[in-house]
Amino acid sequence: MIVLLIQNDLKSVTPGLRGVSDSVGYIVYTWRMDTHTATAAAPFTAPLRREWVLLLSGITTVLFLLFGTGWMAHLAQPLWFTLILAWLLGVIVASAFAVVRHAESLAVLFGEPLGTLILTLSAITIEVMMIAAVMLTGDGKPALARDTMFAVLMIRVVPQ
Repeated sequence: MIVLLIQNDLKSVTPGLRGVSDSVGYIVYTWRMDTHTATAAAPFTAPLRREWVLLLSGITTVLFLLFGTGWMAHLAQPLWFTLILAWLLGVIVASAFAVVRHAESLAVLFGEPLGTLILTLSAITIEVMMIAAVMLTGDGKPALARDTMFAVLMIRVVPQ
């Protein structure tokens, strides 16, 4: 919050004016920066603040492309493994929530039939990318995709 103190010249003309201090002789103006004012004040940084998850995902990708081989060599140490696991899990969860937030805003924009389709396709795309990431790492096992899809179907179809 920004507080401006301006010397009071109106005190003698208008006694009892709101914001006028009788003892000191200053007018106190307060101004609070809200999101609309912040967006108007900094048009370049506003999209970066809204889409910080995209920036975090891009930085994580670049760092793992540059230093990933060296970082993965030290995964036998429990503290390092916990740090890398927490970092990647946090970025993946934040990215998934960002995708769902965007899909939900598009669903509201397009309405009922297309909105449901957009939400469904975004969830399925996230699942397919996770399955592809599991399949592309490690040994090539052709039954892995089939077993993963059966597990997903069992979780969704079988009632609890």
